[in-house]
Amino acid sequence: MMMACGHAANGKDMETRKPVCVICQCDTITVEPDLRGRRAKCMVCSETRESNMKLPFFEYKSNQDYDSFYDGCRGFD
Repeated sequence: MMMACGHAANGKDMETRKPVCVICQCDTITVEPDLRGRRAKCMVCSETRESNMKLPFFEYKSNQDYDSFYDGCRGFD
């Protein structure tokens, strides 16, 4: 699910169980963008992959050449 902040939903509200973005505390769901042909770049090491809302910490950046995500290059701990 895409949130208005541009991040893929990455959590749920403890009370309402509705999807939220825990990064921005955004709770507004928006229309999912067409990601065909787009690439996402890791925000740490710049590794690129095909854009996909299931990538960790995925963020759609409509006005930029690349979306962003985190590929785990520094661990998830």
